[in-house]
Amino acid sequence: MERMGHALITAASDRVDFTVVAAEGGDSLPSGVRTIHVSLPSAPAFARIAWFFVRSRRIVRRERHNVDIVHACGALTPEPVDLATVHLCHAAVDKSARRHEVGWRRANAAIARRLGLGIERRQYRRGRVGELVAVSPVVNAQLAQHYSDIPRRVIANGVDASAFSSVERPANESGMLRVIMVTGDFALKGVDLAIAAICQAPHASLTVVGDGPISHYERVLHDKNVADRVRFTGFVADVAPLYREHDVVLCVSNYEAFGLYLVEGALCGCAVVSTGVGVADQLVGANEGGRLVTAEVASVADALEELWGSPTTRRALADVAQLRARSYTRTAMADAYVDLYRELRP
Repeated sequence: MERMGHALITAASDRVDFTVVAAEGGDSLPSGVRTIHVSLPSAPAFARIAWFFVRSRRIVRRERHNVDIVHACGALTPEPVDLATVHLCHAAVDKSARRHEVGWRRANAAIARRLGLGIERRQYRRGRVGELVAVSPVVNAQLAQHYSDIPRRVIANGVDASAFSSVERPANESGMLRVIMVTGDFALKGVDLAIAAICQAPHASLTVVGDGPISHYERVLHDKNVADRVRFTGFVADVAPLYREHDVVLCVSNYEAFGLYLVEGALCGCAVVSTGVGVADQLVGANEGGRLVTAEVASVADALEELWGSPTTRRALADVAQLRARSYTRTAMADAYVDLYRELRP
C-alpha cells in the first residue's frame, strides 16, 4: 500500500467507511477498515504493477456496487474510478534520470516506467477517471500539460508532525555541514550528483538513507576520495533521529512529486537545499527557508558551502522551513479528502 494512502485511511477512518484493495499494509490499518488482499509477486517492480492492474479489475467491479466512491491512490485499476491521487506523473518524468541505473535495476526501472506510462495514458481519460488529485502544485502543472481535459485539484500529502520535531538536536561537534538525503531510488533522486557536489564542498558531509545499489556507490566514493565524508545507512525505519543529527536536508532530484522527506527534515530543524521539485518551492520560498538549486554540481556545492560558512543564516533558514512544513499535516490532508468525498458522494 502506498504510504500516503495508508496515512489517509488511518487519519480518516473515523469518518469514512473504507474498503481497501491492496497488496500489503492492510494488517496495520485501523480495525474497522475492511481490506481485500491482492497477492502479488515480490519482484520485479513491473510485474507487481501489471499483476495488480489485472487482478484488481474483478475486485473493483464487484465492490463498485457496495461503495459510493472509488478512489485510486497510488495504484491504478482498469476499472473506471471517481478520482485518482497522482503521486507520480509518469508522462513528466525525465527519462535521463534513469541513465545512472546499474545492472538489472536499469532494465527493471525502464520496463516499470514504460508500463506505468502506458497504464496512466489509458486511465487518465474522460470516462475512466472523474477527477485527478495532485499532491503538489508541481504535479498539478504536469497534469495540466499532459491530461488537460480531466478536472484537477491539489491536496498535499501530510506528515505525522508528532513524530518529527527539532527537540533534542545533538550539537554539531564535527565542524562540518551535515547533509542528509532520504531515497529509495538512487538514480532518479540524483545520489551521484550529490556525491559529486560533496567532492566540491570540502566542508560538507553526506548521509544517504534508503535502499539502493550501495556497493556500486561506495566504489564511486573511493574513486573520488570522499569515503570519509559520505555514508550509506540502508533502510531505516525511524528516520527522525537522523534528521536531528543533520543541518541540511538535500534533494537534487530531476523529479519529485511532493518530497515528503523535505517536509520531515524541515520539521526536525533542517534547512532545505533542493531543486525546484515537489513542495520545495513552498518550503524555501524566496530563499527564506533554504536554497533552491539547479541539478548541477557547482550550484549544489556552492549552496552547501554558503550554509557552512554562516551558521546564523542556516539556523534562520531552518526556522522558516520548519514553520512552513507545519502546514503539511495528516489531519489537513484527511480533512481535504473527506470534504472531497462528501462533494463527490452521489
